[in-house]
Amino acid sequence: MARDAQELVVESHVAPGRQKDLTEVRANVFASNLLMPAPEIRDRFRQVADRHGRLTVEAFSELVVAFKVSPSALSARLSQLRLIDAQSEIAAHYRGLTTEICHLLAGATDAFQRQLAWAAAQRFPVRLVAALYKCYAEGETTLRPLASLLGMDVDHLHDLLDPAEPDSPESDVGEVEEGDLIFQP
Repeated sequence: MARDAQELVVESHVAPGRQKDLTEVRANVFASNLLMPAPEIRDRFRQVADRHGRLTVEAFSELVVAFKVSPSALSARLSQLRLIDAQSEIAAHYRGLTTEICHLLAGATDAFQRQLAWAAAQRFPVRLVAALYKCYAEGETTLRPLASLLGMDVDHLHDLLDPAEPDSPESDVGEVEEGDLIFQP
Protein backbone atom coordinates (compact mmCIF):
# COMPACT_ATOMS: atom_id res chain seq x y z
CA MET A 1 0.00 0.00 0.00
CA ALA A 2 2.92 2.32 0.65
CA ARG A 3 4.38 1.28 -2.73
CA ASP A 4 7.78 0.56 -1.26
CA ALA A 5 7.83 -3.23 -1.07
CA GLN A 6 10.99 -4.66 -2.52
CA GLU A 7 9.87 -8.27 -2.96
CA LEU A 8 6.57 -10.11 -3.09
CA VAL A 9 7.95 -12.96 -0.97
CA VAL A 10 9.98 -12.38 2.17
CA GLU A 11 12.77 -14.91 2.46
CA SER A 12 14.60 -13.40 5.40
CA HIS A 13 13.98 -14.15 9.05
CA VAL A 14 12.08 -11.31 10.72
CA ALA A 15 12.69 -10.81 14.43
CA PRO A 16 9.63 -9.14 15.95
CA GLY A 17 10.43 -5.73 17.38
CA ARG A 18 14.02 -5.74 16.11
CA GLN A 19 13.60 -4.70 12.47
CA LYS A 20 15.79 -2.03 10.96
CA ASP A 21 13.95 -2.11 7.63
CA LEU A 22 11.57 0.86 7.46
CA THR A 23 9.21 -1.11 5.22
CA GLU A 24 8.78 -3.72 7.96
CA VAL A 25 8.42 -1.05 10.67
CA ARG A 26 5.70 0.68 8.60
CA ALA A 27 3.93 -2.66 8.07
CA ASN A 28 3.97 -3.31 11.83
CA VAL A 29 2.55 0.14 12.60
CA PHE A 30 -0.21 -0.42 10.05
CA ALA A 31 -1.01 -3.87 11.47
CA SER A 32 -1.05 -2.48 15.00
CA ASN A 33 -3.54 0.24 14.06
CA LEU A 34 -5.68 -2.20 12.10
CA LEU A 35 -5.83 -4.93 14.74
CA MET A 36 -5.81 -2.69 17.82
CA PRO A 37 -7.44 0.67 16.96
CA ALA A 38 -6.55 3.32 19.53
CA PRO A 39 -10.16 4.25 20.46
CA GLU A 40 -11.10 0.61 21.04
CA ILE A 41 -7.94 -0.13 23.00
CA ARG A 42 -8.45 2.94 25.21
CA ASP A 43 -12.12 2.07 25.78
CA ARG A 44 -11.44 -1.57 26.66
CA PHE A 45 -8.47 -0.54 28.82
CA ARG A 46 -10.74 1.76 30.89
CA GLN A 47 -13.23 -1.09 31.28
CA VAL A 48 -10.73 -3.63 32.62
CA ALA A 49 -8.16 -1.44 34.46
CA ASP A 50 -8.41 -0.98 38.20
CA ARG A 51 -9.29 2.40 39.76
CA HIS A 52 -5.61 3.39 39.60
CA GLY A 53 -5.44 2.75 35.86
CA ARG A 54 -3.43 -0.45 36.21
CA LEU A 55 -4.05 -3.79 34.60
CA THR A 56 -4.01 -7.08 36.41
CA VAL A 57 -2.47 -9.97 34.49
CA GLU A 58 -5.99 -11.38 34.10
CA ALA A 59 -7.29 -8.09 32.64
CA PHE A 60 -4.33 -7.92 30.28
CA SER A 61 -5.05 -11.50 29.25
CA GLU A 62 -8.68 -10.60 28.52
CA LEU A 63 -7.45 -7.88 26.14
CA VAL A 64 -5.11 -10.35 24.39
CA VAL A 65 -8.04 -12.71 23.85
CA ALA A 66 -10.46 -9.96 22.82
CA PHE A 67 -8.16 -8.43 20.21
CA LYS A 68 -6.69 -11.80 19.11
CA VAL A 69 -3.12 -10.53 19.25
CA SER A 70 0.07 -11.70 20.93
CA PRO A 71 0.91 -10.48 24.43
CA SER A 72 4.03 -8.74 23.09
CA ALA A 73 2.01 -6.93 20.39
CA LEU A 74 -0.59 -5.77 22.93
CA SER A 75 2.11 -4.69 25.38
CA ALA A 76 3.80 -2.65 22.64
CA ARG A 77 0.47 -1.06 21.65
CA LEU A 78 -0.41 -0.18 25.26
CA SER A 79 3.05 1.36 25.64
CA GLN A 80 2.70 3.28 22.39
CA LEU A 81 -0.62 4.70 23.59
CA ARG A 82 1.01 5.52 26.95
CA LEU A 83 -1.44 3.36 28.83
CA ILE A 84 1.45 1.46 30.40
CA ASP A 85 5.09 2.39 30.83
CA ALA A 86 7.19 0.45 28.31
CA GLN A 87 10.13 0.35 30.73
CA SER A 88 8.13 -0.89 33.69
CA GLU A 89 8.48 -4.30 35.27
CA ILE A 90 4.83 -5.05 34.52
CA ALA A 91 5.29 -4.31 30.78
CA ALA A 92 8.23 -6.71 30.72
CA HIS A 93 6.09 -9.30 32.50
CA TYR A 94 3.27 -8.86 29.97
CA ARG A 95 5.71 -9.25 27.05
CA GLY A 96 6.93 -12.50 28.58
CA LEU A 97 3.49 -14.09 28.69
CA THR A 98 2.44 -16.55 26.03
CA THR A 99 -0.82 -16.48 24.13
CA GLU A 100 -1.68 -19.84 25.65
CA ILE A 101 -1.20 -18.55 29.21
CA CYS A 102 -3.31 -15.47 28.44
CA HIS A 103 -6.16 -17.65 27.19
CA LEU A 104 -5.86 -19.80 30.30
CA LEU A 105 -5.95 -16.75 32.61
CA ALA A 106 -8.90 -15.27 30.69
CA GLY A 107 -10.83 -18.55 30.89
CA ALA A 108 -10.78 -18.94 27.12
CA THR A 109 -8.86 -22.17 26.60
CA ASP A 110 -11.56 -23.39 24.20
CA ALA A 111 -10.94 -20.37 21.95
CA PHE A 112 -7.20 -21.05 22.07
CA GLN A 113 -7.74 -24.67 21.06
CA ARG A 114 -9.95 -23.58 18.15
CA GLN A 115 -7.26 -21.14 16.99
CA LEU A 116 -4.61 -23.85 17.24
CA ALA A 117 -6.73 -26.26 15.22
CA TRP A 118 -7.42 -23.62 12.58
CA ALA A 119 -3.72 -22.73 12.35
CA ALA A 120 -2.73 -26.39 12.03
CA ALA A 121 -5.38 -27.20 9.43
CA GLN A 122 -4.16 -28.06 5.98
CA ARG A 123 -4.87 -25.18 3.62
CA PHE A 124 -6.32 -25.79 0.19
CA PRO A 125 -3.85 -24.37 -2.39
CA VAL A 126 -6.51 -22.45 -4.30
CA ARG A 127 -4.35 -20.68 -6.90
CA LEU A 128 -2.31 -23.77 -7.72
CA VAL A 129 -5.42 -25.94 -8.03
CA ALA A 130 -7.09 -23.33 -10.25
CA ALA A 131 -4.02 -23.11 -12.48
CA LEU A 132 -3.77 -26.89 -12.83
CA TYR A 133 -7.46 -27.19 -13.60
CA LYS A 134 -7.21 -24.44 -16.21
CA CYS A 135 -4.30 -26.27 -17.87
CA TYR A 136 -6.33 -29.48 -17.83
CA ALA A 137 -9.40 -27.75 -19.28
CA GLU A 138 -7.27 -26.22 -22.05
CA GLY A 139 -5.75 -29.62 -22.87
CA GLU A 140 -2.24 -28.65 -21.74
CA THR A 141 -1.95 -31.39 -19.11
CA THR A 142 -3.67 -34.47 -17.75
CA LEU A 143 -5.52 -34.72 -14.45
CA ARG A 144 -2.59 -36.54 -12.86
CA PRO A 145 -0.83 -33.45 -11.39
CA LEU A 146 -4.10 -32.09 -10.00
CA ALA A 147 -5.10 -35.47 -8.55
CA SER A 148 -1.65 -35.84 -6.99
CA LEU A 149 -1.84 -32.37 -5.43
CA LEU A 150 -5.28 -33.11 -4.01
CA GLY A 151 -4.31 -36.62 -2.89
CA MET A 152 -7.08 -38.13 -4.99
CA ASP A 153 -7.40 -41.03 -7.40
CA VAL A 154 -7.27 -39.75 -11.01
CA ASP A 155 -10.36 -41.71 -12.06
CA HIS A 156 -12.36 -40.46 -9.09
CA LEU A 157 -11.35 -36.86 -9.83
CA HIS A 158 -12.29 -37.33 -13.48
CA ASP A 159 -15.71 -38.66 -12.46
CA LEU A 160 -16.22 -35.62 -10.24
CA LEU A 161 -15.17 -33.12 -12.90
CA ASP A 162 -16.63 -34.81 -15.97
CA PRO A 163 -19.57 -36.95 -14.88
CA ALA A 164 -20.55 -39.63 -17.38
CA GLU A 165 -23.36 -38.78 -19.75
CA PRO A 166 -26.64 -40.62 -19.19
CA ASP A 167 -26.63 -44.06 -20.76
CA SER A 168 -27.05 -43.81 -24.48
CA PRO A 169 -28.49 -46.47 -26.78
CA GLU A 170 -26.11 -49.27 -27.64
CA SER A 171 -26.34 -48.35 -31.30
CA ASP A 172 -24.22 -45.26 -30.58
CA VAL A 173 -21.32 -47.46 -29.48
CA GLY A 174 -21.01 -48.90 -32.94
CA GLU A 175 -20.55 -45.42 -34.41
CA VAL A 176 -17.18 -44.95 -32.76
CA GLU A 177 -14.49 -45.60 -35.32
CA GLU A 178 -11.52 -47.66 -34.32
CA GLY A 179 -8.68 -45.39 -33.29
CA ASP A 180 -10.90 -42.56 -32.03
CA LEU A 181 -10.14 -41.55 -28.48
CA ILE A 182 -13.05 -42.11 -26.15
CA PHE A 183 -11.30 -40.64 -23.13
CA GLN A 184 -8.09 -38.72 -22.92
CA PRO A 185 -7.05 -37.56 -19.44
